[in-house]
Amino acid sequence: MAHACPSVGIEYSSVRNIKEVLHVASSQKYDFVVVSIIRTQYGSELLNCYGTHQSRWPRIASRLKGVGESAEMSTALVACVKHVAGIDSSNRERRDKAKKLLMDELGIAQYFSVARVVIRVRNCNYWFVFPTRARQKPDGTSFDIDEGDEAELETWLWWNKIQKLCHYHGKVYPVLGEELSADVMSEKAQKRWLGEPVRAIILPTRIFLSNSRGYPILSQPHQQFILKMMKLKVQFVIKGINPNDSGTFELYQQYLKHITKQSEPTNRVLESFTHGYEDRLQIPLQPLADNLESRTYEIFEKDPIKYVQYEMVYATDYF
Repeated sequence: MAHACPSVGIEYSSVRNIKEVLHVASSQKYDFVVVSIIRTQYGSELLNCYGTHQSRWPRIASRLKGVGESAEMSTALVACVKHVAGIDSSNRERRDKAKKLLMDELGIAQYFSVARVVIRVRNCNYWFVFPTRARQKPDGTSFDIDEGDEAELETWLWWNKIQKLCHYHGKVYPVLGEELSADVMSEKAQKRWLGEPVRAIILPTRIFLSNSRGYPILSQPHQQFILKMMKLKVQFVIKGINPNDSGTFELYQQYLKHITKQSEPTNRVLESFTHGYEDRLQIPLQPLADNLESRTYEIFEKDPIKYVQYEMVYATDYF
């Protein structure tokens, strides 16, 4: 399969002027920016206003002014929701406040026409960020080094639970990252995530190596992992870049686009022409061949019409 030029974004931990950041990232050839739309102190303000009729949005959302006026800017901005601590608290008042804050953040993003929203999950069109390995078991104990497979499975189980709670909604996607380290996840875990609608992968700058010329590169295992995930048309988010370091700012996106371009097969025209017609006898199953997401299989298997048709064909042939 040919790999299209990947979409590469950059995540900022702290931003004062969102419009300025969008302009700088665009000038460095990045396709989108991931930022928190509400600053930490504003999150506290929202919590303190909970239960009152006080207007909360004007001062808090003022830095988003003008973003929604441009379709180009609103699509280049990914809002990161960070104020979700306490949403699973056993304390009802704290839990209700956290829920209210989460809904306010989502409401602000929607009001300003932000196309994508990222929500980071800590345990069990929205992107949920999942670590590639869980730090703790459900009982709170830590995973041992030799329990790597179990730790990788745990985060997939979190995603599976969210899918079910959202009724396999077509605009809810997982994002891999956070715990991505020098050690790539196991082959088994990679195959598991290849069956999911992974929308993006977060690549911390700390996992990049430096070649003889000082340019950032990835190890061979990481390169192979990225090329596999390209089948899902994932986007990449670079995290940890120093925006003041103009010498390396652009190099990360250049490198990712370079390795995907180098891996393109020579028979791209033939593959493009024959896509979908590999086996005419399997046309009824072609959606499953073209779309390997687990939710596709889930819907296909539960389709009642399919089984009614099977019964009719069987009855006709049998009698």
